[in-house]
Amino acid sequence: ESTRAKLPAWMPHRAVNLGLDLQGGSHLLLEVDFAAYEREKYVNLAEEVRTFLRGEKIGYRGLAVSGNRVLFSLREGALKDVAERLAKSDADLDVKVEGEQISATYTEAAMEASRKRVVEQSLQIVQRRIDETGTKEPIIQRQGEGRIVVQVPGEADPSRVKALLGKTAKMTFHLLDDSVTPDDMMHGNVPLGVRIVEGDNDDMHKYPIMSRVELSGDLLVDAHPTYDHQTGEPVV
Repeated sequence: ESTRAKLPAWMPHRAVNLGLDLQGGSHLLLEVDFAAYEREKYVNLAEEVRTFLRGEKIGYRGLAVSGNRVLFSLREGALKDVAERLAKSDADLDVKVEGEQISATYTEAAMEASRKRVVEQSLQIVQRRIDETGTKEPIIQRQGEGRIVVQVPGEADPSRVKALLGKTAKMTFHLLDDSVTPDDMMHGNVPLGVRIVEGDNDDMHKYPIMSRVELSGDLLVDAHPTYDHQTGEPVV
């Protein structure tokens, strides 16, 4: 760079990008864990089904995730009628009556769209994290259905890149269950669908939150710090 800066103006100044073959560096192949993503998606679906049934005042039992589907039975009422009502509540669901149970699964089209969205988000995350290394012109490409090729010229320590990319970044928003008292939490009297989380290091409180994810990070399109116009307090 110092030699190039001294060249006269009439000479070419364009530099050749030294890739892995000339400069060396790190080459990694990443793979999206679709199985883990889908398991979490069906756990959330179970909570959504629970909320639907309670909202419709439908008595149920045995609501659980079994593989890639949610199963439950009714205390009373017509299975077919409830299955049709549940199917109408979400166009992405395939709801069927199986014997004495109702099963709810996501349609293949819905799952395919979800997988595509996850890969695109993963590419963006990898790009942002690789940019933190200060590497010029890294190569980040999708390979096949769920893999990502990462080439970082000039980075001789692949373990550093792996550590950077291996950090889990996950954000979910949950509602507090105000009906659970501190005494309930102390004695373990917590209703189904509610879990207890502890505050940070400076906060000794415990909080009863609903397991159902109200909003997940994959639905956010932008986030930035600002100030509340009325209180002047910092907000996101």
